[in-house]
Amino acid sequence: MRGGCDTLFYPFWILLSSVCLESISLYPVKNVHAYALQLQSQSAGTHLQEKSISVRRRQSNSQAFNSSETHEHFLAALDTMQHQYFNGCTWPAAIDWTAAVTQTYLASAMITLSSATPYQVLAGGARNLEGSAASTEALIERYFKQINNFYYAQHAQALTAEAYDDMQWVVLGWLEAIKFIDVHSQLHYQEGRNASGDYLGKSRISDFAHRARLFYDLASQGYSTTLCGGGMDWNPNELPYKNAITNELYIASSVGMYLYFPGDDNPSPSFIVNSSSSCTDPTAPFVTGGANATVPLQPVKARDPVYLNNAVKTFDWLTGINMTNTAALYTDGFHISNYNATIGPSRNDKCDQRDEALYSYNQGVFLSGIRGLWEATSNETYLNYGHNLINATITSTGYFNNSCGAFGCAGILADTCDAPGNCSQDAQTFKGAYFHHLMLFCSPLLYGSSTAALDTQHAQLCANYTGWIERNAAAAFSTRNATGNYGMWWGPFNSSLGSVATGSFGVNRWSAPHQPEGAVDYRNDARILSNMPWGKQNFHGSTYEGGMRRVEVNGTGGDVNDRGRGRTVETQGGAVALFNALLAVSKRVE
Repeated sequence: MRGGCDTLFYPFWILLSSVCLESISLYPVKNVHAYALQLQSQSAGTHLQEKSISVRRRQSNSQAFNSSETHEHFLAALDTMQHQYFNGCTWPAAIDWTAAVTQTYLASAMITLSSATPYQVLAGGARNLEGSAASTEALIERYFKQINNFYYAQHAQALTAEAYDDMQWVVLGWLEAIKFIDVHSQLHYQEGRNASGDYLGKSRISDFAHRARLFYDLASQGYSTTLCGGGMDWNPNELPYKNAITNELYIASSVGMYLYFPGDDNPSPSFIVNSSSSCTDPTAPFVTGGANATVPLQPVKARDPVYLNNAVKTFDWLTGINMTNTAALYTDGFHISNYNATIGPSRNDKCDQRDEALYSYNQGVFLSGIRGLWEATSNETYLNYGHNLINATITSTGYFNNSCGAFGCAGILADTCDAPGNCSQDAQTFKGAYFHHLMLFCSPLLYGSSTAALDTQHAQLCANYTGWIERNAAAAFSTRNATGNYGMWWGPFNSSLGSVATGSFGVNRWSAPHQPEGAVDYRNDARILSNMPWGKQNFHGSTYEGGMRRVEVNGTGGDVNDRGRGRTVETQGGAVALFNALLAVSKRVE
């Protein structure tokens, strides 16, 4: 634990209440019913009162979408993701962790769909609905069946032998599915009815919760105080690496388990699901490593304080280990120098070799965990930290002064692999993950001890991000091809943002961001791992592509988003997450 409050509070942009995190009191979590009703009233156009807040703000001069257009683009991107990339059981072109992220986007999108149209399913069931209510319920039902099929087809057994970050994407995915079921049931199905009147999706909560619990428990084995005084390790198959994403995910999954996990009394320790479903886990018969426990599990209750304690201690560790650079951006992580040089008590156990690599999702995934910590504790300092991190990211895109920064030019979010077209399958997921977790951070403050004044302030701050999100949505939309597929790099030529050479903002869009000195970009080239003293030849986890196809584009012809891996389920999921975030944030002050 860090000593003193001053090591946490960074008031360089906004000022919410500065509260010491060392004395946290726990508040009961409000019923999801209130949250569901707030989501629906927000979608229906509830107007929140403006409040004068001193913030850095810039009016967007990019092409903006009205709410109807945004909703249309969101639905179209979602439809393309499911029609073109989903085979009835899974997204076959995805790798294990990106499939889990895609399932999370789908569950989140279903919450948005459910919240957009007010209706009640009464006696007789959904067949008695008409108009938009009938079409909405039918669409949601179709997507829910797809999520349910993916539950059986997910490579659960293979994931048990992968990295600790991979496992935690699974946890977040099934917690999001549980959130959808709770919200949809509360909004559209009367409570206390018999089985024929309840939302049938509720019968799947126990299985979804059990999988979330299994993977959470397995991933928790990565936390240790032996090295670096705490924190999660990245990969049990590599030498120690305490990186940002694994710890941010542990904060998010821990507080998510505290807030949304309904408890679990299933004693089975097996990750293999026996079912008559035609969708099955193909890795179950072949992966012998990982978790194969046989001891029955003990019941776990909802709101177990262990989960919250894990989130708090990991937040304390991550914010106190000096993982941010001078721009307040999270670098990739820490290695331990000369770890293999000495065996025994004299071995170095300090995090002293920082990888300066910058990835957009390291700035975003933290946001949902921070938001969850506020929900669980009502400590406003968490919100302050989150808003400061968002501002640092937006600043790094050059949005405030039409320049280029670590994460893009003229406000368009970009990772360093976007412009050269050499993004790995991992990196193609990063920007979508950023916007998904930004959306979660900016959702209404309903849990904990929220006050109307605080919710209004938080809403206004989040509304100030609308122009930046709109600019990214317009840029992303310009990459959509004739079949509705979105590209990876949102920053090159597009009709709404101007010419290739300078763009309408007066900056050279080909001035791509570069990794800083001291960065090891293993996320886009896993071969680096075999050449580093902390890497191993036998790399487990995500699949990377070594010889990626490259096409030189001079700006006069060709499609820059056909280079490298081209348009994929990962880039399509990024568009879904982006438009979902724009819908959510723009509604905060409509």
